[in-house]
Amino acid sequence: MTISTSRSHYENIVSLLVLFGAVVVASCYLVSWYCAIFITSTSINFEGPILWAVTELAAGHNIYPLSAHGSQPWVTILYPPLYMLLGAPFAMVLGPSYVPLRVISGLSAAVAAFFMFKILRTQECNTSVALTATAFYFSFQLVSFESVECRPDMLSVAFGVAALYSFVLLVRKKEPPLLQDLVLPAVLCATSIFAKQQGVVYPLAIILTLLAYRRFKTCIGFASIWLGSTAALLLTTELVSGGLLANMTLLRPVHSRSEVLLTNIAATGLDIFKLVFTVVLAPVGILMHKNISLDERLPLILFFMAAIIMCYTMGIPASNVNHLIPTLLGLCWWIGLTLRKLPSFMCVVTLAFVGLNVYQVAMEQRAIVLMEPQHKKDIAKIQALNLEGKPLLTDDVYLNLATRSKPVFVDCATFMNVWKDSGKGFDELNTKIARHEYPAIIINEPDVRSDGHTAFWPPEVIAAIKKHYMEKDILFCGPWVFVLFLPKAS
Repeated sequence: MTISTSRSHYENIVSLLVLFGAVVVASCYLVSWYCAIFITSTSINFEGPILWAVTELAAGHNIYPLSAHGSQPWVTILYPPLYMLLGAPFAMVLGPSYVPLRVISGLSAAVAAFFMFKILRTQECNTSVALTATAFYFSFQLVSFESVECRPDMLSVAFGVAALYSFVLLVRKKEPPLLQDLVLPAVLCATSIFAKQQGVVYPLAIILTLLAYRRFKTCIGFASIWLGSTAALLLTTELVSGGLLANMTLLRPVHSRSEVLLTNIAATGLDIFKLVFTVVLAPVGILMHKNISLDERLPLILFFMAAIIMCYTMGIPASNVNHLIPTLLGLCWWIGLTLRKLPSFMCVVTLAFVGLNVYQVAMEQRAIVLMEPQHKKDIAKIQALNLEGKPLLTDDVYLNLATRSKPVFVDCATFMNVWKDSGKGFDELNTKIARHEYPAIIINEPDVRSDGHTAFWPPEVIAAIKKHYMEKDILFCGPWVFVLFLPKAS
């Protein structure tokens, strides 16, 4: 009786500590959402192209024009349209506003967290383990960042995790599943891809898992429904727009580079410690699971397959660290199944790593609050230039939206990298700069001050800008510190 009481007391302490860790993660999200929705008035992380696309859709315009690949304004949208379609009705009423798009991202994160928790509970993890694994995944900075940005990543994750949950629930209830039962997970997978291409990892993981267990009939049925649904969504958009597939494959000529991959991995910051912890802990779960069921092998296959794809896509110069999100999902899901086999105090050890993020999140949100008056002041400076209807050359098209100027680039990073690797050159752009065709140029300060190693703009374009334009001001109004250039007197 004494031992039982002591054990119960111990489990209660663990449960309370796990609950505390989950509340800390949830609080960080609430604070971040509040700052992004109610305080921040400028782009957080190159949200301009998505905001531009939503605004164009609201006006009834095509966001995938092929003609814009070869002449100014150079326009490309690399993503399928679902996220933008959801935001377009709000843009009809509010104009180019970040608020509804960030709300969609935040709600998507909440939906993804709910279904991840449900998956783990379905796989016989107790509440503490399921809560730990879910909170641990969502404590990664890059996951939390995507929940407050105008980007389609979290929407894709939400549909992907919902698809995985419906599949796990299905194989746990019916073996083998009927063909009609596969419709829901297959359609959800197709919808995930319709939000962002990286959603392809979820159906591929399901297919590879079915093949590994020799469930060939189920695999063919699922793959047929998924491929049919995906083709219907993408080809319908292609027929309407005439340029979806060309836009999504525009970066095909750009080669993946190891130095870019390493730079993106380094950008995970303090998350690297959590990554190391999970990589060390994950093999323990493999050793402890003597017989891994079909649905329990799914997170391992998701992790390895997504990691292989990630190593290529994160090496493309126009990419960033958010390509790691599906890989982390598979890894943290497996960590949950591993914790199920370990002493309960390991849940507390796992969530202790959440403390790495709390200070960082607090400092970032504090900086947002303190810098917001300066952001508004600098946006007002640009608006005072009276650029409405005139071409403004800049890194992020959100500055064009803020000043009602004509965009020169929509997603300039993509065009810069495509032109570099294809050998197209920058003569046309440099000629326009030399002719003072742009009343103002606003580009990021790191490229302006670089010694030849630039993020976006190649050295020859920077040289042309400095030759024909004079540096006028430093602006704090977006994801970078910007430099304002005005034409030199003739």
